[in-house]
Amino acid sequence: MKIVRETPKKQKTMDEILEVQKGKLTEEIYSEFRQKYLGMLDEKFKTLRSVTIGLEPYLEQIQEEIKKINVEIERVTVAYNLGEISEEEYIKICSPLQSRLAALKSKLRELEEIFEFLRKPIGII
Repeated sequence: MKIVRETPKKQKTMDEILEVQKGKLTEEIYSEFRQKYLGMLDEKFKTLRSVTIGLEPYLEQIQEEIKKINVEIERVTVAYNLGEISEEEYIKICSPLQSRLAALKSKLRELEEIFEFLRKPIGII
């Protein structure tokens, strides 16, 4: 996940350095390097978007598992509220489910951040 977030930043830094040196360079050299960096950035975004396509089934799997855990927690909560299971049993069953749910939600947020980032335009022209 860190690589996805940092790769474009690294290229922007190269572009920013080039922009600072623009006044010292001929238009031809500036354009040559600018096109080179924009091409590199475009290629990296294409690669990242391809990876994203591979992540979509994983995202769906996480969403499905979250739904199943929520249903199970609801089922156990109803059983507890109806007196079918003790508080000790309720805690014993729900604690691992809630921990797993928190971990899955964290992964889901990370994936959603990646998808959102990749939906944004590059913004370097």
